Amino acid sequence: MFVRAARRSGSRSYATSSPLFDGKVADVCSKRVVSSPFPPISTSYDIPVPEFVSKDWGSPELSSKVAIRDGSTGEVRTFGDYSRHMTSTANALKTEFGLDFGDTAAIYSLNNVDYLPISLAVGKLGAKISPINPLSTPSEMTRILVPSNSKILFTHAKLLPVALEAVKEAPCVEHVVVIPDAEADTKLEGVVQLEDLLAFNSSDERDVGSDHVEHVNKHPWLLPYSSGTTGLPKGVMLTHGNMLANLLQLEAVEKESFPRHESLISPLPFFHIYGLMASLLYCGWQGQTLITTSARFDLANFCALVSEHRPSRAHLVPPIILGLSKHPLVDDYDMTSLDWIVSAAAPLGEEAEKAAEARLGTRVKQAWGMSELSPLGTFNHDADPRG
Repeated sequence: MFVRAARRSGSRSYATSSPLFDGKVADVCSKRVVSSPFPPISTSYDIPVPEFVSKDWGSPELSSKVAIRDGSTGEVRTFGDYSRHMTSTANALKTEFGLDFGDTAAIYSLNNVDYLPISLAVGKLGAKISPINPLSTPSEMTRILVPSNSKILFTHAKLLPVALEAVKEAPCVEHVVVIPDAEADTKLEGVVQLEDLLAFNSSDERDVGSDHVEHVNKHPWLLPYSSGTTGLPKGVMLTHGNMLANLLQLEAVEKESFPRHESLISPLPFFHIYGLMASLLYCGWQGQTLITTSARFDLANFCALVSEHRPSRAHLVPPIILGLSKHPLVDDYDMTSLDWIVSAAAPLGEEAEKAAEARLGTRVKQAWGMSELSPLGTFNHDADPRG
């Protein structure tokens, strides 16, 4: 059993002097409303998510820093890679495929190191990105591709056969772009390789964006399909403004206790808004290294990644936390770097929460949200983790 060193601790005061806060919004609050101890953030931002998130990627501090590591394959991307891949992909999508303001592209993929640059490239053009569960059947995919009127489908190489079956019933899809995998052969006629998009205009300094930028905060960027409704899953239109507001809310809670030099491990699927926003997008914006996995979750692999790469935080779901609190193999790994585990997507009982804390010598806090909230609704500061 590994014994952790003394944990960084101490009560932290909440910062309230940031220009991101707008006291005028507080006027709408009544005494009957349970409100945050943090002041309301400004709602006046009119910046596209891609521009906001990527503004520091080319800096000397971040350009060569690892942005994401796939613990299943060992593949990595730096923040400089993120920046180049986002720009090249946006150039290719607009110039070669005609993707433009108001269009939709879908992404049907396992977690992979280019998920964020692809999604942001679509957003740079004023288009929407619709993530699809990689376990979807062709008919389930079609029920997303057709209503969303997706013009382009990005698919992981391992999922290509299912994707090609789905597009037979989705005439709106004009192009299929394959995200490569070393184990899959995808050199098929009529299928575009992601490498071709990444290499597009690689020597050109142009940075293509949408020509329609007025009030971009009111235009949708993310189109996840939520199953939390009656009947078939329905698309949730999340604007650039929705996503920026939730990023700023999360930063207000996390920034002091989760600084840039620390890293996060998150095996959460990127098609789900918890993994996409709270893990992938937030770490991309904050300049933090994200460790994820593209393969099916494996507890031993997860523990090995924690032991090797020493992340200070983990974004998890209750079944994984239960495994960490009970499975004997956990004792074979050094998990002492984990200061905090965030649990969300389902309730975690108090007994299970305390068992995980005792087993790992860490702290556990829970978040609540839903796709329609972009997605975070409640999220506590480290100094006051119990809701």
